[in-house]
Amino acid sequence: RRGEQNTGAAMSSPGSETKPAAPTSLTAHELRYLLDLESSAAARANLRRLNLPAVADDSDAVEAGAATLLVRGLAQLADGKLRLGEIAGLVGYVLTHASTWTELALIGVDVADGALLLTEDDVTLLFIPRPLAIFDVLALRRPSGAREMVMSLATAFLDGGHDRIAVVRADGGSGERSAAVIRTGPDRWRVAVDVPRPGAPELPESSYLDTDRASALRTLAQVPA
Repeated sequence: RRGEQNTGAAMSSPGSETKPAAPTSLTAHELRYLLDLESSAAARANLRRLNLPAVADDSDAVEAGAATLLVRGLAQLADGKLRLGEIAGLVGYVLTHASTWTELALIGVDVADGALLLTEDDVTLLFIPRPLAIFDVLALRRPSGAREMVMSLATAFLDGGHDRIAVVRADGGSGERSAAVIRTGPDRWRVAVDVPRPGAPELPESSYLDTDRASALRTLAQVPA
């Protein structure tokens, strides 16, 4: 049963020199299991940031995550207890401890994508949602990894067409900050800061300022934690 599994002893140390070097795909059930490793405020907040449903500690969804981690070789049984492998242990540690985060939303006429970056100690994990409730997870190096990744994704998206918007939100411990860049034409770039979340009243048109590409991207680059 869930309460009998020994997970904490198998977690990778966040200061370890060995980190996942390529994206690892994890299901929503597996992430939900890893989030359940510790009952922490960070885990509850990151559950919401990943947009995963809250379920009871002993639910079938949590148990399913443990089972698939085991059969995929991301965890092992030792003395009848589940022990996480290096990658799953690192992801579990960051999910249950990280309070520094950056969100990226990319929205166009026929596309909507996004990513979440969580940072704890010297590791930043990038979570990219995929179809069928699967997330690609990639470990980045601090201190510049989060900002470089966010700006690489946002710049490529905005440069790829017109009528596109990139929104970045972040909190490194001093409160949430945000910025949005809209590209409405080949040479028309608009920028706004302190952007409301979906569902809240939208910013008035006057809050968006016309600028050039370099200035717009510079404003966006100031947001990532």
